[in-house]
Amino acid sequence: MVLAEVLNAFAGKGEVLRRTTCSLVDKIRSNPNAEIVPMISSAFRDALERYRSRADKTWGLTDCMSFLIMEQKGITDVLSGDRDFRQAGFNVLLVD
Repeated sequence: MVLAEVLNAFAGKGEVLRRTTCSLVDKIRSNPNAEIVPMISSAFRDALERYRSRADKTWGLTDCMSFLIMEQKGITDVLSGDRDFRQAGFNVLLVD
């Protein structure tokens, strides 16, 4: 879902950025140290439930999915400056 968001963000930014983004995704997919977690129905259901139960937050569905996957894998550090990750209890490595 994160890769889909990245591709969507650059969809209308011109041909060069679109191609560059595709190349980036290809590099991530071919990196043996990167794990791409597939979206499956039960994961979508769980992320939707997290989304639904946190109506007081600004967390998007992709954030909720990321939180769940990180929790399942015991990941506590995130390479992001997104305050939603901090709010969810993760150690944000990029500071605003």
